[in-house]
Amino acid sequence: GRLGQRLRGIAERAALPWPQGYLATVALAHGRELDRLLTPDWRGPDPFAPILAHFPTPGGPRTLLECMTAGDIATYLPDDVLVKVDRMTMAASIEARAPLLDHRVADLAASMPARLKVRGGRGKWVLREVARRLLPAEVLEAPKRGFAIPLSDWLRGPLAEQAADLLGSARFRERGP
Repeated sequence: GRLGQRLRGIAERAALPWPQGYLATVALAHGRELDRLLTPDWRGPDPFAPILAHFPTPGGPRTLLECMTAGDIATYLPDDVLVKVDRMTMAASIEARAPLLDHRVADLAASMPARLKVRGGRGKWVLREVARRLLPAEVLEAPKRGFAIPLSDWLRGPLAEQAADLLGSARFRERGP
């Protein structure tokens, strides 16, 4: 069933070397999933090749957490999160600010030891402790909410016919990778 598929996917990702295992964990699709979704021309040899250089190898002064953070700052933040924030705020005529991205705050966070960043399996520990003085508990304990959309439900439901028409069209196939 679905649980078995999820567990198999987790095991596959965990078996991959660094940083492919981490990237497969945070990516929308990986490995066999991409094989099922894309033709070899579209997939290419390594879907993570364009960003691998941004994820340094742990060792020496860099911990695994620091390597993950460096890679995410170079890729996920500017190429995904900030793009979505920008689009959504512009669409609603809102101007957003990201005070935690101020270089002084980012430098301070980078200089902190891991025990102040992650504790009890939760990230942003020191930030949460500071925020406790300013925010109610229900805000601090609320589950994380991202920008995810129910794409698979849409493609199986109301958009199924349109997606099939688009993906099956000669024009789409002729465009190539």
